[in-house]
Amino acid sequence: MKDEKYIEAMFHYTHGIKRDAQNAYLYSNRSLAFLRMQQYYYALEDAKTTIRLMPKWTKVCRYFRRLSS
Repeated sequence: MKDEKYIEAMFHYTHGIKRDAQNAYLYSNRSLAFLRMQQYYYALEDAKTTIRLMPKWTKVCRYFRRLSS
């Protein structure tokens, strides 16, 4: 997500999720794009999905804590 192209990144991650809905990395990256766009509800939903798919991934847990505060 260089050059703050968060909207473009979000669309690409969404396309990837449509192709592979079990890929936690796509949800995590899209969550970050939503966070940067100040779309906190969607960022939180994607973070929750990432945690459901990869519950032991500590990077996601940090994002989730930040989003939920």
